[in-house]
Amino acid sequence: MQRKWVQLAQLLLSRGTAGWDRGKGGTMAGFTVRSVLVTGANRGIGLGLAKQFLGKSNPPEWVFATCRDPEGARAQELKTLASRHPNLVIVAL
Repeated sequence: MQRKWVQLAQLLLSRGTAGWDRGKGGTMAGFTVRSVLVTGANRGIGLGLAKQFLGKSNPPEWVFATCRDPEGARAQELKTLASRHPNLVIVAL
């Protein structure tokens, strides 16, 4: 089930960037993202999006990943990801 969420996140990120350069119909290849906020990042689509942002060739300077219980069992994968990526900040809601 989790793999499907990651695949959906990949699809959203790959298709969601066309036309963001002020209506010129191009892509965001030269666009630098300074920071992103991902909600529900301890599982599902949120975790998949956080992984995709961090895995890009030009990742954001900061990825703020929110979840309700960063110390809980469901957040272990997110904490592991944060230990490998210093630009990932976990934010408790």
